[in-house]
Amino acid sequence: GASLNILLDWVLIFGRFGLPEMGIRGAGLATAVSSLLPGTILILLSMTGPVSREFPLRANFRLDETQFLKTLKYGVPSAVSVFMDVASFSVFVFLTGRFSPVEFTASNIAFGVNNLAFHPMLGFGITTTILVGRYQGAGDSRMAARVTRRTLMVALLYFAFIASTLSSPFASGTRICLNGCRDDPSIVPPFVRIPEKSADV
Repeated sequence: GASLNILLDWVLIFGRFGLPEMGIRGAGLATAVSSLLPGTILILLSMTGPVSREFPLRANFRLDETQFLKTLKYGVPSAVSVFMDVASFSVFVFLTGRFSPVEFTASNIAFGVNNLAFHPMLGFGITTTILVGRYQGAGDSRMAARVTRRTLMVALLYFAFIASTLSSPFASGTRICLNGCRDDPSIVPPFVRIPEKSADV
């Protein structure tokens, strides 16, 4: 999905292969189209190949009211939690969009960088949920607790790595700035010093 999104962004934003140049609309369309690909791949893989032979999903593809209500019981709280996270980010983006392009661009850059820390954590959580459910279903609570502790350690190590990576330019005295913002006081705060380029660079 991400690879298709990159390709469609290039094609639709800049109008390649005879398509019209769509700009930001092309970026939105590319995201919408590419987000359909992962789900489509998962459906095809689950309905065909070795998975379909081990788990006959097509033969059992019918509504089970008891299982459906149980899924809603445990799934709705998780869905509401994710919805609140995404909704809070969306509301913040809408609010910053009412300010100047500088603030809006800066917030989008910050959100993009934040995804490096945020999305893998979601992956760790989903993986832990699957493994804990598997071991709890097998009656092995000890292994379920062990998986939880190990995943927590991996998540903490990853978060520490991301935090140190993102803070290292500031800790070393280096400052990151968008091209052309050196002389714009509305972008560069007065306490941030950007060194001039040396003659041999």
